[in-house]
Amino acid sequence: MRRSLITLISLFMLLTPGARSATAQEATPSAGDLMPYAPAEAARLITLSPDGTMVAGLQKETGALCTFAVPSGETVACADLDEQRIALREDDLRWSPDSQSIIFAEKAFIYLVDGDLWRFEAKTGELTDLTDEGDVGEFNPFDPSKQTGDVYFDVAPAWSPDGSTIAFSRTTFAVDSDDTPNDLMLLDVASGEVTRLLRFDPTYPGALYFGMGWSPDGGTVYASAGYADLDNPRNGVWAFDVATGEGTLLAGATDAVEGAYPALLAVSPAGNNLTIDYPAFLGSYGYSGQQDASGFGLLSLADATVTSVQRPTDLIEHGYLTSGPNFTPDGSTIVYGAFDNKAGIGYVIARTLVTGEETVLAQLPGEWPMTIAPGIPLQLGADGTILIQTQLKSGYLALLPANVLTPQPSRPPFTPLATPLASDGNLVVATVDTVMRSAPSVDAQVVLVLQPGAVVQPLGEPVDAVGEQWTPVRDPESGTIGYIRASDLESAPED
Repeated sequence: MRRSLITLISLFMLLTPGARSATAQEATPSAGDLMPYAPAEAARLITLSPDGTMVAGLQKETGALCTFAVPSGETVACADLDEQRIALREDDLRWSPDSQSIIFAEKAFIYLVDGDLWRFEAKTGELTDLTDEGDVGEFNPFDPSKQTGDVYFDVAPAWSPDGSTIAFSRTTFAVDSDDTPNDLMLLDVASGEVTRLLRFDPTYPGALYFGMGWSPDGGTVYASAGYADLDNPRNGVWAFDVATGEGTLLAGATDAVEGAYPALLAVSPAGNNLTIDYPAFLGSYGYSGQQDASGFGLLSLADATVTSVQRPTDLIEHGYLTSGPNFTPDGSTIVYGAFDNKAGIGYVIARTLVTGEETVLAQLPGEWPMTIAPGIPLQLGADGTILIQTQLKSGYLALLPANVLTPQPSRPPFTPLATPLASDGNLVVATVDTVMRSAPSVDAQVVLVLQPGAVVQPLGEPVDAVGEQWTPVRDPESGTIGYIRASDLESAPED
């Protein structure tokens, strides 16, 4: 047997931690500006787009990967995963910086099958295999006699800030070697060319497995190393120089979290901090076992020190963190979920990093903001949108208040859409060159440019924002959803 059965089994046990989330009881929040969010076709919501306009998740019954509009919940586009025999690794879903595409990996290490990186177009549903190695024969890691080509297990993808490059971890099962090296790879998005930045481990499969990310300037890749041996000194969060491949261990295992090692959750937009979690601790003990250790931390890149992110004792006397901390758009504040199990109240909390000041953004009696997939923190959009999940397929939408920070780009007060019109509702036509925006504001991101005569479908009544009327609409051709100034629209002529 050429592969190490013990190594692979140990790795399997390491990479399948216990439950890290729980289903909450249904209840109606009594505090905070919250809008219920439950796309009718969703079976599971996973991650919010950077611009806050869509949520990626899985469809009911079919299990297809889909995007759902924010805030309407309408299905934008879907891709059939079963048709491609894809076992989606949910915690590897990563949006492109422009919110147009999603990359993800397969559960190669769970099912011990060839696993590629895939690209999903968020508005069309087009699916592309980015790292297809072609016909490799019959792959069996324990009996490679019928294997005719090298097989790659590709996981943990991460977009560069400009969207031109994807970093990922690759383990190679070669036809001419007993070794299973793990490499940090770079994929050029335009050309599809894959290059190796460095060989992280010459023999250990999946050494880099958990979270990966980039510095805002694109000069550094942050990656998470995790070995079955928790005492391995290489466990922890690393920084790799993109120009040289030189690596530095930033944070390793700590006795403060039962000897567990950290993994990357999020990179600060300001480039000065990382948020981290401790997979082995969270997987072994679950949230209910947390006492002094929360399982989450803040890693300062200035001095490589780690500060535990704890529940606020003046708000939560008996409780624990339920969703990992993420950064607000300017990087000045972290936002995370917590639950008071004595009072039965869930909280979404913002903590300013410089002053330590805490603000309750949402209060959820009987419910808690939950982490849906390991390695994915509480979801925030650049427009200030917060996705607060309380069930696998539903939750709430909220916006960062002005007293926390002014989100970039600026946006008007939160205005939920009215009940969507029926699919055969009246159509409207753009009378001049105009644009569809992600929110009812001239400062919101442009999501589609419309030509004169373009036909769009209204999704609700016009809303008033800063003295202007904006109509929520859908473009039937592309499926794009957004807002158009009502003055740029007129009723479509009847046939």
